[in-house]
Amino acid sequence: MGLYTVAYNISSFVEKVNRALRNAYAPTMLQYLKGGHGKNKIINFTILFTVFVLLLAIAITMVCYYFDYIIFGESYKGIWKIVLFISLGFAFIGIYGTFGSALEYYKLTNKKAKISIYSAIINISVSLSLIPLFGYIAPAIGTMASLFVIPVAAYIYISKEFKEREVLD
Repeated sequence: MGLYTVAYNISSFVEKVNRALRNAYAPTMLQYLKGGHGKNKIINFTILFTVFVLLLAIAITMVCYYFDYIIFGESYKGIWKIVLFISLGFAFIGIYGTFGSALEYYKLTNKKAKISIYSAIINISVSLSLIPLFGYIAPAIGTMASLFVIPVAAYIYISKEFKEREVLD
């Protein structure tokens, strides 16, 4: 349990950067949505955002890989394996933030609820099915898998909404 607490706290740095970037971009995105244009700008920002947070997650993992036993002691050696999956999960959930904000703008919170329920089911299913193969790392893989599904589903929903509302490029 200590491994997950430390790994989660390390990985939460990715989430904090996600939140800061989303909060900084939110007013611009809302202006695009109000004007009925900017679909490509929102998608391009999300792509750049994605690359940045994924690189950040990998960088944090690499620091843990090379220095985990120095920073945390011998009992935490190998924590990088958990940090990798949780950091990537936090990166994915950050990507969801831009599409999730658009879903909120269009008052599609019911879609967000469905996404959350499916994500929880995926997390539990993947975690339980992978425990025999990967042991204590399986729940981190399940978390990452479920957090990956969230932005993908949100993108599908918001793409349909952009098309229906004829949001321009």
